[in-house]
Amino acid sequence: PCPPMNVTFTVAWKSSALTTGYRVYQLSSDGRVPVCLTSNFSCEVFGQQASNVAVTAWNGAGESLASRIATGKKKWAGGL
Repeated sequence: PCPPMNVTFTVAWKSSALTTGYRVYQLSSDGRVPVCLTSNFSCEVFGQQASNVAVTAWNGAGESLASRIATGKKKWAGGL
């Protein structure tokens, strides 16, 4: 069969006080790249085999420190 296409994973978090929105960053050895800007409590990250991400909260005063790093990994059916 052909390999699966358009693989995604969802990053979710609990709300933070006094927040206008959230930014999700993909982290790598080259730094961090924003992959989502939302006022919701989750974000779907597209096209990743595995990814380290962190979330920040922001409002008119600026941006928070980043959350702890979360790692999303692709799971294969059948336990392979």
